[in-house]
Amino acid sequence: MKKVISLVLIFFCCTLLGGCNNRLNDGFKSPIHQETNNESNLVDNVINCFDEEDSEGLKKLFCQQTLEKTPDLDKQIESAMEFYEGKSVSHGAVIGNEGVTMDNGQVIRKDYNPQIPDLITDTEKKYYIVISSYVINTKYPEKVGVSKIKILSEDAVVEIGEYIY
Repeated sequence: MKKVISLVLIFFCCTLLGGCNNRLNDGFKSPIHQETNNESNLVDNVINCFDEEDSEGLKKLFCQQTLEKTPDLDKQIESAMEFYEGKSVSHGAVIGNEGVTMDNGQVIRKDYNPQIPDLITDTEKKYYIVISSYVINTKYPEKVGVSKIKILSEDAVVEIGEYIY
């Protein structure tokens, strides 16, 4: 009887572990960990906008709510463009956080808040950039996009937009 129970237990363990392994090898990702194009390109897009002094491109990354509720957004972007000197040469590993809200197995809200540490430009300036954004928000679609960018240097801090809850 002990042998039968042991064999059944071993069979279940092998089946479960083998099944999990197959799903991982097939590239399975739960809805929580699926990345969207906006999310995977956001950091590069923000850096490129600063490198190329592309104020309009940067403005297009902001969500509708920030565009509507920040009357001096253009001025904030221009101040940030003046603050950021040079073109990026390197940066540390992107860190940050993300949060997900689900309803009946569907992602209804996802925020993505990357941080770009140790961004060094060709003028030898060093920055730390923090981005606040929603990737998905089915209840408030006007919040999808960047709501705030904060750029820190050793000397000062410049902010564009306002964090949206």
